[in-house]
Amino acid sequence: MSRLFWSVIFLAAFIALGLLYTERTQVYDVLAAFKLVPLEEGVTELYFNDTDTLPQTVARPIAFSFTIHNLEGQDMTYPYTVSVKFADDRVLLVDKNTIPIAKGDAAKIPESFRPTPGARMIIVELPEQKEHISFLVR
Repeated sequence: MSRLFWSVIFLAAFIALGLLYTERTQVYDVLAAFKLVPLEEGVTELYFNDTDTLPQTVARPIAFSFTIHNLEGQDMTYPYTVSVKFADDRVLLVDKNTIPIAKGDAAKIPESFRPTPGARMIIVELPEQKEHISFLVR
């Protein structure tokens, strides 16, 4: 094969790569539409604030706060529940609410209630995300 042939092949490849690079977002969108590239997965963070000061007994009112951090990639409305679980596995719903959180934002939610004697665990749950956190009390 002649040197001219390989020069033309090299030039064509160089132009093709240049076009792919300049149009990479459109190429990525097409590949994503066919599920040929990994897509970002959203996530929601749920955690207690000030874990060192979480209540340990039910002798006085229980007060704590938790945070929901929206990393889902879009605005979300989060339903959440706060429950008390007893030693005999009964569960008492203390709070049920929803909170809208913008993409990338977080919301700190305070909770305060008088516990029922015999309570053993406080549970915060995001039912739609199938996430929960809890702490034990005596």
